Amino acid sequence: MHNVIIYINTTARDLLQYTALVNSIKAYNVDNIPVYTCVNDSDIDIFKTQFSEYDITFIKDSDVYNTQMNSSWHKQQLIKMNFWRLGIAKHMIQVDSDSFFIKNFRISDFMVDENTPYTLLHENKELKEFFIKSKMENCRLEDNGDYWVSQEFSVNCDKIKRVFGTENRTVNYDFGHPPCVWSNEVWESLYKVYIEPNNLSYEELINYANSEQQWYGETLLALKLF
Repeated sequence: MHNVIIYINTTARDLLQYTALVNSIKAYNVDNIPVYTCVNDSDIDIFKTQFSEYDITFIKDSDVYNTQMNSSWHKQQLIKMNFWRLGIAKHMIQVDSDSFFIKNFRISDFMVDENTPYTLLHENKELKEFFIKSKMENCRLEDNGDYWVSQEFSVNCDKIKRVFGTENRTVNYDFGHPPCVWSNEVWESLYKVYIEPNNLSYEELINYANSEQQWYGETLLALKLF
């Protein structure tokens, strides 16, 4: 099992963006962190052929998790949340295919030590302020000076906090955007502590609160894993 990998989930629709990403990884991946990419079953031969000279392991989505959800966005979230089951790595640097690196990077940029990943955690104030000033629907300035936005961020935060009994925490944290550094111990704990005992499916989690980043972060805080 690897300690740290780079994880990407993509489709042929994003082939050009993915090419830019993997070329930047090839150029700047100083520590040669292994790269794994999950791809739609119907697209995997395209990727294996086009990137045959790259040191990338391609995995079919169905080998990670089968779902009947039609939304590609929701499907990618489910694949990300279940990648831990393959036992490939303890930690993963999750990168979206429309991202790219601009300078040398090392494992130490993402890990505090061998067992502790850095975690993205912020209040998203700049983005929320942008929503308010742009007068986006269902956004408002609260009496306490905070911004409330319904761009699913605040809604998802409140819903997931209720799941873990942490709704008394007044601050809503954002745990993205990618690259996110995830410990697969957190994903496994979410399954063993909440999903399995309550006989739930991952689809039910995403239908309830559709943000894998928020599920990860709130699980990490609630269970105090690091």
